[in-house]
Amino acid sequence: MTRTVVSAPPRRRSAGGFPSFRLLEALSFTASAIFSGLLIFWLGVTVAVVGGVGPFAGTLGFLVESRRRRRVGAAA
Repeated sequence: MTRTVVSAPPRRRSAGGFPSFRLLEALSFTASAIFSGLLIFWLGVTVAVVGGVGPFAGTLGFLVESRRRRRVGAAA
C-alpha cells in the first residue's frame, strides 16, 4: 500500500508583501478579544477596589456630618 502525503498549499501573500486579508481579520478579532478580556478584568478590579474603600467613605461621611451638626448647634 502506497501512501500519498498531501501538504498544505503554501501561504500566499498579497501584492506588495502584505499579509492576507484573512490573516489580518483573524489578528484583529484576536486583539479585540484580548482587549475585551483586559477591560472586563480591569472593571472587576476597579469594582473590588471601590467596594473595599466604600465602608471607609461611609465612615468619613458620618464624621463630616457630625462635625457639621456640632458647628450648627454651637452657632445657634
